[in-house]
Amino acid sequence: MPCPNFPYLPLPPPLLAGLSADELSAFWQAGYDQPVRRARQLFPTQPPGYVAATRALGRIALARACALDELLAGHPRRAAAHLATCAQRYPHLPAYARWPAAAND
Repeated sequence: MPCPNFPYLPLPPPLLAGLSADELSAFWQAGYDQPVRRARQLFPTQPPGYVAATRALGRIALARACALDELLAGHPRRAAAHLATCAQRYPHLPAYARWPAAAND
């Protein structure tokens, strides 16, 4: 959904860093079950590659959820491996699907 005051401006990309493991899993599931519908919700202006970007965001969300679960289970090395996956995939996102750098810290 676009910004209410400026309908031609899309919302910023979802900030995955602030979500719980359950919320991250739900984010991935929504994109997995209905990728085009979810992509249109995230990117209403439908920029080039928006469905692929939605799938990529979902994979990052799932890896982050796994990392959080591993941390809770007391496996920091496994969590670090999942976070490394996130870090490897993030640069391949299109610019419109990336969140601000400060939010990633």
